[in-house]
Amino acid sequence: MRRLPESEWVVVPNAFEGLVAPELFEAAQEVLRRKMRRRSNEDLLAQLKSIVQAHGCLSGSVLKLHGLSPSVLVYRFGSMNKACELAGYLSPYKKTYAYRVRILSIRAEMMQQLVEMFPDRISVSSKSKRYRSWLKIKNGPEVAVRVCRSIHLARTGRMWLLHATEGERRRVTLMAGMNRENTALEAYFVTGQMKNRTKTHISETHDWLQNGTQLDDLRSFYKVVMSGQWKHITPIRTFQQS
Repeated sequence: MRRLPESEWVVVPNAFEGLVAPELFEAAQEVLRRKMRRRSNEDLLAQLKSIVQAHGCLSGSVLKLHGLSPSVLVYRFGSMNKACELAGYLSPYKKTYAYRVRILSIRAEMMQQLVEMFPDRISVSSKSKRYRSWLKIKNGPEVAVRVCRSIHLARTGRMWLLHATEGERRRVTLMAGMNRENTALEAYFVTGQMKNRTKTHISETHDWLQNGTQLDDLRSFYKVVMSGQWKHITPIRTFQQS
């Protein structure tokens, strides 16, 4: 049986009879919180270093064993990556985080480039900073912009990683794939809608891309979007993987 990750655990209140009364438990938790607030950053870092020496990692479950939590470290040091770095621990998520920051920067640059190419026809729109921005086409559709990182899978080789979507299911998609080194954009596709609920691995030969239009460069983007060819493409779903 597959073990669920902690993020998918479901907490059921009062599933078991407690060893102590709820009031006593909460009072003890408050004492611990007060002690934590009085501790210095140097004291916390010393503890983190000892945890790394003992366990070799700083996972949520290991931190919990020592009366700590990721939220405490984020509050004190700004981010888990920063806390790990100060404790001398190379977080496995650091490289992924760096990719994410880089991809967001490339995405913003590409969108701005399209606005400058078609200043009277294309603009960038967003509900707020909390929501993903999109391209607004004058007298045309809204366009979701996805920049996909390259990964290498043992069985299928090089693929692009398409993350799940929220609030973009009715939009035509501009999908830009990164090169093998994830240093620059390699391919552009105007294709159909996205309805994948989880991340999806897609190759250049995936039907969702092949049924769309691959652009030689961004200068043809406006013409292809306004042609409406993307309307007849079956939306990508989680189970449609190459």
